[in-house]
Amino acid sequence: MSYYQNFNIAARLFDMDTQRHVTSRTYEAFCWEGRIRMMKALGYPLDSMLEKNERLTPKMTHCSFSKEQLPGNELVVHTYMEPKADQQFWLQEVKQTDGALACRIATITAFEREGQIHAADFPAKGDGVDSSEISPSSIISELPSTFDARTNCDSVQTPVTAMYSERSPFFNYPSAAFWRLIEEGRWGFSHAIGLDHKRILELDTITFFTSGTFRIYQQPVAGEVLTVHTWVDRIEKIRCFLRNDVMDTGGNLIASNIEEQLIVSLSRRRPKRAGPEYIHLVEKYLSKRPE
Repeated sequence: MSYYQNFNIAARLFDMDTQRHVTSRTYEAFCWEGRIRMMKALGYPLDSMLEKNERLTPKMTHCSFSKEQLPGNELVVHTYMEPKADQQFWLQEVKQTDGALACRIATITAFEREGQIHAADFPAKGDGVDSSEISPSSIISELPSTFDARTNCDSVQTPVTAMYSERSPFFNYPSAAFWRLIEEGRWGFSHAIGLDHKRILELDTITFFTSGTFRIYQQPVAGEVLTVHTWVDRIEKIRCFLRNDVMDTGGNLIASNIEEQLIVSLSRRRPKRAGPEYIHLVEKYLSKRPE
């Protein structure tokens, strides 16, 4: 059994990215609010959690995007949460008011009190919360739990700072902060292979981030300069799979992810196979597994 709740929200002009659509981290911000609203309904309001030094710490986050949104669109955030031992399994869907799915986000959090992981005491019924047969843990169990290591290729190394200002009210980094680290690595990778605006037009090729699974191993130190290692795990016809590892200055692994990029013809706005010119751009960073 899981808990269910929803609320309405709208995207803003400020939420646009370089493609003039609502940026991916905006959806995660909406879902973070959904998780905090759910905790309040189950007896853990934000003020009380802060007073008792309680918090949710992200351990895994996954996103998949189905329909691009524009600023001003009215959206509904549907939140499902299934508690298991000392972890909470979340499945959240951001939908248009007509029911069309915009984004799906899955998350695993750990409930901490005074820096130690505890099992939260959730009631059988919360205020404004319904029960649901949907099992977020079953859905999450189908996501990648480990990622292949880099094999016989280089990686682009992008320095990224863990910003003080990105910490949540709990003084830890939420999922969106890890998304931002890896997004910076993605841009660093594009810069390193020379895929700037001019080259995109010449190749008539651009990639769109469609889904990704992120495993979070530890919280970074605020202000520390981290290194995002980015390379291509594989290319499958119209899809390019990028891998990222985020390392601290001591060489410790902070987070890893694998993400799917859809290869698209810019002029036709339709998926296309990776052409030889694009493969040549990424060849140095394409993982080469033994045959």
